[in-house]
Formats: sequence, C-alpha cells, structure tokens
Amino acid sequence: MKFIKPLDRRSIKWVLIRRGRMVAKNTNECWLDTNLDKGYITNDLHCAGIKLRGIYEKTKPKSIVSYNTDRIDTGNTFVDNNVGRLHALDKLKKITKELGKADYQLTILHCGDDYSYGEIGKKLNLTRQTVARRMKVSLSNLYYIFNKGIVR
Repeated sequence: MKFIKPLDRRSIKWVLIRRGRMVAKNTNECWLDTNLDKGYITNDLHCAGIKLRGIYEKTKPKSIVSYNTDRIDTGNTFVDNNVGRLHALDKLKKITKELGKADYQLTILHCGDDYSYGEIGKKLNLTRQTVARRMKVSLSNLYYIFNKGIVR
C-alpha cells in the first residue's frame, strides 16, 4: 500500500521583530498577506484590507470571562466593549454605503472571513478572475475611503 504525502501549504518567511530576534511567520495565515507577497495587490491595498478586517473583528461578539462584574465608575478610563462595537458597526455602515452591497460582501468575505478568491467564486457563482478583478477595485475604493477620511 502506498501512502501519499500531504501537501505542506505553509510558506515560511523570517521576520525581524527586535534586534537579534526573528520569528518565522506563515505568509498563508491571511489571504491578504499571501496576495501581497505574490504581488497581486500593493501595500496600500493591503493596509486598507487589514484596517477593514480590524473594524470587522470588533463587531463580532466575544465571550469574555470577567470576575469584576460590578464595576463602579470612579473617573478612570473605563470603556465598555459595546461602545467600541457600536462605533465599528457605524463605520461598517458607512463603508457599505460607499462601496455598495455587492462589493462590501466581497471584501468582507475576503478580508474579514479570510476566503480565497476560488472559495468566494464558488460561494457567489463567479469565476476566480472576476472575483480577483472586483476585489482589486473594491480594495482601491476602500483605500480611497480610508485615505480621504470618510471613515477613520
């Protein structure tokens, strides 16, 4: 019986974090990172996608174990998680209005939920090339939205 060796899809890149300290980073952790490394998107488009992912991840509910449930406001800087979530939802609403629902869905699938172009194409019944073209246009529009200060 012959066993087939599984494919190793990791692409290791060494990143300097401090002087004398390097970390091996898997460049396939995020499809935006992979597309940047392959040269499909520019650094500006990558930053716009990462910023959208950060905003999108703030809207997801998280289960946080807290032993200090009776918090008393003593004038310190206490920020409730729901306030940040509401601000992020407001930003996503503005982004949806600027991009349009179809392009917003495409960018959220790619940037937020980390789907590849092929997976998005199967999900939305599009070709991979169409998804790649539309994603590049959506990311450039997203960069414009962040750069002009429409969403901060």
